[in-house]
Amino acid sequence: MTPTIVKDLVSKGFVESPDKSDRKRRQNIHIGYDLVQILPELNTPKNGEMA
Repeated sequence: MTPTIVKDLVSKGFVESPDKSDRKRRQNIHIGYDLVQILPELNTPKNGEMA
């Protein structure tokens, strides 16, 4: 995908504050997408076959 397409599909992004409770820095990022219902289903491999 080109940056222009990604910019058109992403509606908002949320970045949570860092969590350092287990001595590792973890930070969750949530991305909200526009127009998700128009995207085609992803081809998933079945029984180890390549899509």
